[in-house]
Amino acid sequence: MEKKSQKQLSLDTSYDDYNLREDEEYSDDDRGKSKKLDFRSKQTKKLEKQLIKLDKVQNSQQPVSMEIYYLLKFQQNLIYQVTSLHTRIMRIIENQFDYSTLL
Repeated sequence: MEKKSQKQLSLDTSYDDYNLREDEEYSDDDRGKSKKLDFRSKQTKKLEKQLIKLDKVQNSQQPVSMEIYYLLKFQQNLIYQVTSLHTRIMRIIENQFDYSTLL
């Protein structure tokens, strides 16, 4: 009976060591990845807010000037382009860093 309970206990806690790591145990790479994810999630949230605004303008019953509509559309496009450009630049920097450390 004791062996079964020990096996079950080890199965239940198999990922506890990984989940309970403290900040000191994280490498600089882990911290950098989390910062990148935070930046991307912030940019995604901003883009979602812009899309919500655009949907409200499109679905509203009140007459809205086309200038406002096109400005919102332009702003949405700029946010998307800046976010994708930042992602590309970060990938290029990461690739160059990886190759330089291998040499």
